[in-house]
Amino acid sequence: MAEYNDNILELNFSGNGINPYTVKPSEIATQVVNFEEILLNVIKENNPEIDTDQILFSFINIGDKSLDIFFKPLLSIPLILASYQLISDGINSNDYSNLPAKSVESLNKIAKFARKYNCIATFKLDDRSLASITKETIINKIDYGVFEGETILYGKLTDIGGEKPNLHLKINEENKIIIDISEEDAQKLAVNLYQYIGLKGSAMWDAKTYQVIKFKFNSVVPYNGCNTFNAINEIKNNITSGIWDNYNSENEINEALFRK
Repeated sequence: MAEYNDNILELNFSGNGINPYTVKPSEIATQVVNFEEILLNVIKENNPEIDTDQILFSFINIGDKSLDIFFKPLLSIPLILASYQLISDGINSNDYSNLPAKSVESLNKIAKFARKYNCIATFKLDDRSLASITKETIINKIDYGVFEGETILYGKLTDIGGEKPNLHLKINEENKIIIDISEEDAQKLAVNLYQYIGLKGSAMWDAKTYQVIKFKFNSVVPYNGCNTFNAINEIKNNITSGIWDNYNSENEINEALFRK
């Protein structure tokens, strides 16, 4: 059993006889993932300096009095608890505007699970109830809107072709976009595979995350990496030490520039 008074986070499903023996293991695992995504996305949006690839909290136990899933914060504990409270406040007020869209999506998945098993999902801290989702709870998807305009996307061309031609552009480690193109454009662009290029066209952005969600390709804009390489070398030659000292090739500099 989890020891309370130790900042134990709990996602509890109760009612209608639900317990670990009445639910598929894969469904329990899905709820673990949903909880993780809800909390991590809140942390990531409000605290971009935090590396969410770290194990900030861990899954520690499943209780069988109902269906109790326990988690324990490991790092940045005050920040995790504050984010957890923000989520609970959103549920209690039925106002999810302060939560990232991805967190709201995962909350909806938990609500769907609760409706399926006719049970109540309760978010707890040290066995103290903070917020609950019932089968009547309606979590409206947050629509932050979009905006459109002409732009140039710079990134690394990592794949191209296919029966329905498209290209894969890696903008940075977290942002990769797939763009539909014609066969003619695929043939022309194929010579740039694994190179950094600029694509000019019309884009649609998510107004909340500013990520590109749609892009119509018009033309290629040459990416002159040599100018960047020469500029960085000039900086290195005139400054005793600095951030660029560990980058010694055009490819290494490009990777650093396009890394988020």
